[in-house]
Amino acid sequence: MRVLFASRTPFYPFRLGGAARCSHRLLLRLQARGHEVSVLTGLGRGAFRVPQSADRPVLGVRAIAGPDPWRVDVGYPVIATAELDGALAEALDARPDLVWSQLRGASEILGGARARGLSALWYLHDALHDAESLRAATAQGVTLVANSRFLARRVVDQTGVEPDIVYPLLDEDVRVEPVPDGFVTLVNPVPDKGVEVALDVAARIPEVPFLFVESWPLPVDYLAQLKGFLAAQRPNVTFWSRVADVRQFYARTRVLLVPSQWEETHGRVVREAQQSGIPVVASDRGGLPEAVGEGGRLVPAHSPREVWVEALRSVLADPGPWRARARAAAADPKWDPEATTDRFLEACARARGQ
Repeated sequence: MRVLFASRTPFYPFRLGGAARCSHRLLLRLQARGHEVSVLTGLGRGAFRVPQSADRPVLGVRAIAGPDPWRVDVGYPVIATAELDGALAEALDARPDLVWSQLRGASEILGGARARGLSALWYLHDALHDAESLRAATAQGVTLVANSRFLARRVVDQTGVEPDIVYPLLDEDVRVEPVPDGFVTLVNPVPDKGVEVALDVAARIPEVPFLFVESWPLPVDYLAQLKGFLAAQRPNVTFWSRVADVRQFYARTRVLLVPSQWEETHGRVVREAQQSGIPVVASDRGGLPEAVGEGGRLVPAHSPREVWVEALRSVLADPGPWRARARAAAADPKWDPEATTDRFLEACARARGQ
């Protein structure tokens, strides 16, 4: 099977968010099973970063050339270009067996694929898609795949169509041995991810060290404001710029804090942390309860700050059992990578009418 992954949103290794990293791992697994895969994306708006030379080995970058188009070998070919429309038309004219898209521009890209009679699959990673676009896609014959039961229920409500469920694949080598006196870590310190909650909680327990780690590229003004506030008002909070090797901060983490205020459809960082026995204190939004399971504590997203503090203190005070629960949650068979790959290939077969 020849698979074309196409998106207007930058892809791995230029973007290291959860959706990109999940799909990168899935593409590698498809290729390992004998399928031919390639990626074509746009440069995006503010989310595109060329990986530093020192980061390229850990990201699996074998070769890179640019600037436009950027051509990268990460085990399969990735092309990123500002001239996406022309490049995409040429790629679709080559008639791949399946076109896979996600995030911004997916409905347009997949609609174009279906107009050429090509099989198309939309892997949904967030709850921001409007119902009209989803209904139009299903009417065109696009196969929908959701990354959690929560998102699948949302899609059914919006379209009446039951999507396949394929949980996000994780990096397989991120397990670490975290230090017992490490940080309470927040990944992606932005309002949607609950940075205000984390700031208030850190103020209430100043004896506990916190770590904020950039994930989405932060705007220059926002970053300067955040760093200034931390230096002046939150001396127990350390800030790290985005790192290519997530093991660097998981190895320094004793509890992962995920106070998301928007509807997370899954929560990749939850499962990454739990692999290393790092318990999680998270909001109850979206698919986070499904990801956390018994491996942490859930807090209603809009709870008073004192509730967040109590939940965090309870985990910090008795970490041993929580670490065991985190590892047990990570070992749940539903996360098995081989089974996950099988489910995705079954969705691909359905998209192709097989």
